[in-house]
Amino acid sequence: MNVIGIRMRPETLFYFNIIFVVNCFQLIIGSVEDYNNAFSEELLIRPLPSGHVYSHFEFTTLWTNKRIKESILNYKDFDFVHYDLFPRAFGEIVERYHVRELHLSLTQGLWRYHKWGYPVVEAPPGAQLWTWKDLVNALSGLFCASLNFIDSTNTVSPELSFRPLGITNPSYSQNSSLMRYTALPRENVCTENLTPWKKLLPCDTKSGLSTLLHPTPLYSAYYHSLSLHMRPICEDKDCRTPVLELVQSLSLVQKLFNEMDGRQDWTLRSLFSAPLISVCPLSKISKIYVDITENENLEIFKLDPLPPNVETQGEGTAKRSLAIYDNLMLVKDGPFNLQARYPNKHIYGIIPVPSLQVSRFITGHGLERGSIRSITVKLVNSCPNQLTVTYLEVLPWYLRLFFHTSHFLLPESSMYVSKLVTARDRERGWLYEVVVTLPPHSTTEMQLEFGRALLKWLEYPPDANHGFYIPSALTMKKLESKSFLGMKIIDKLKSKFLKKKSKEEESKEELSQKPSEDPKDKDKDEDRGGGEENKKGITLRKRVKEVHSIKDLAIYSLAV
Repeated sequence: MNVIGIRMRPETLFYFNIIFVVNCFQLIIGSVEDYNNAFSEELLIRPLPSGHVYSHFEFTTLWTNKRIKESILNYKDFDFVHYDLFPRAFGEIVERYHVRELHLSLTQGLWRYHKWGYPVVEAPPGAQLWTWKDLVNALSGLFCASLNFIDSTNTVSPELSFRPLGITNPSYSQNSSLMRYTALPRENVCTENLTPWKKLLPCDTKSGLSTLLHPTPLYSAYYHSLSLHMRPICEDKDCRTPVLELVQSLSLVQKLFNEMDGRQDWTLRSLFSAPLISVCPLSKISKIYVDITENENLEIFKLDPLPPNVETQGEGTAKRSLAIYDNLMLVKDGPFNLQARYPNKHIYGIIPVPSLQVSRFITGHGLERGSIRSITVKLVNSCPNQLTVTYLEVLPWYLRLFFHTSHFLLPESSMYVSKLVTARDRERGWLYEVVVTLPPHSTTEMQLEFGRALLKWLEYPPDANHGFYIPSALTMKKLESKSFLGMKIIDKLKSKFLKKKSKEEESKEELSQKPSEDPKDKDKDEDRGGGEENKKGITLRKRVKEVHSIKDLAIYSLAV
């Protein structure tokens, strides 16, 4: 073996060492700026009056640096370097497909609004994706989901129903052609989706609240939903500190009755098959919240250990009380197994109905009328105030809608069609979007008659005994009041990402928009949102408060 040596003069070696040290110093400084991020993990547990227990996990990653700031403020494509807490697998997809905002959910089960109230994060059964760019094949591979079945036949661009939740300008938020919405109601959710979702977390499942995510309790629940939301946000009014926010959430509803005595007792071990033994060392916040709004005196159930801190905010229907447990302090003494003990048996009483209820079902049967049937929708307004809602229906192309016989059981002046896209065989589906004004204490009924087209034998879905699945309808209500949104609900991250906000700033909730008195004369630009109202992020505990009443309702998802 020949060895080749290179002899350098002393002065050349001296200059080389100086250049090498300077370059290393610049690399270290640049890396510190790129690692300007933060991570938090939170869990909300809410006992429901129906006897179920609602659990909502939320993992939030915030990332900002010079490149991200320029991309957000100048509407440029993201160019990520030096990944730290932000998942690289997902970041490469965002770069490759020029994504600015994305919302994805995979759900099994139907959320029972009339029994459980409103969830923290809404999601219809199956897969739902709304974004401002096309990237379904990459997401399908990342989450092991059948998102590759999304195509032009089930993708639409609504006019009013969706709008960016992050930083936008009017030219961006008002251009509905940039938005894509689709749903796959037949998509099943299993551990093959949970595993890649957990791998996007900074600590994976090795420590922190993610160690509670065992498949057995999750997939035996009445309802469970995985979701991922990415958007650019600002942490101050002037948007001097724009950041990129990635929120991974998991919701489930369980029923853990003791069959012997009928009590609703629960513990972390009974809910998730294990106690909490550690926190993620990369997290700045790791907390568990228990909703004790109806149990402030701990008479209905007792918590063990007692909460070290209880926060009560709001008034009237917006009042919320949360027992707060800081995991960073509790796990120091060993495994933490929060317990709730009920002294009495659970009594099934009258459950207060939500202020807005929507139900959808199919009427008609047989072929005596040429297989003509109807989609019937009932919207019930239990509020003493008038409500203006947007109803969105996305139907497959093989349903033939007959609008000449469809009708609303209300005056014509109180509704108008904001967008209608007719179907084209094997090319595009139906889009029916209507704005409806609901009188106080009223029930509004809508009927859409339809027939079914003759399909080729290869176009029938598998398991013919299941029939045909159609996507969930969406009903959206713009926030009418901001008077109770000026309360600080959560201890923010003690970093430059989450700064203390004034009461005036917090009242500008990103989904708030006062409805017009006459929807026909209202400028549609206001319905599309965007602008200053969408410039701030929202944390789990604040979002819990904001969905407590109809004034805060953002999206109401239904399923057939």
